[in-house]
Amino acid sequence: MDVDFKILYENVKEELNKSMSNMLLYKSIAMQKDVELKDNNKKIKELEENIISLKKLSENVEGVEQCETETMK
Repeated sequence: MDVDFKILYENVKEELNKSMSNMLLYKSIAMQKDVELKDNNKKIKELEENIISLKKLSENVEGVEQCETETMK
């Protein structure tokens, strides 16, 4: 009986160690994905800001072209 308990204990201990190892691995992967997500969100925000800037620049160019056209008339 004592031997069976020791074997059972060792098996449970081994499974627990595997589970803890897997948990740490998954936690590490999740943290990396979180960093990647934050980086991607930052890039998206920068792209949105660039689009807004380009729209404003485009409006300014259209305004200048319109002024030039009216001046030439």
